[in-house]
Amino acid sequence: MFGYARGFAAASRPLGNGTLLAAGEAVTSQGPWVVGDNLRKFNGVLRYSQGSTAEGFSLTAMGYSGIWHATVTVTDGTIDAVAATGAGAHVYIQNPV
Repeated sequence: MFGYARGFAAASRPLGNGTLLAAGEAVTSQGPWVVGDNLRKFNGVLRYSQGSTAEGFSLTAMGYSGIWHATVTVTDGTIDAVAATGAGAHVYIQNPV
């Protein structure tokens, strides 16, 4: 619905004297808007750990990227009229419910 899709993958493998964990997520969505959000979001984590919680260590790297077309929070069908002002801004006139 609304062009939503999500993918996730994770794996861990022994590396040297420790363990390497890698995980990633990708999301895309259009949203219920007149002009779609075209959201593309990516998350990732990479962690190397060695030893125990009492006597060990871990190194963690995380990343995020999110790109989208920002829209006003008005869904399709709720606007009666849109008037352009002299400054280029828009005034949204909404139906009373």
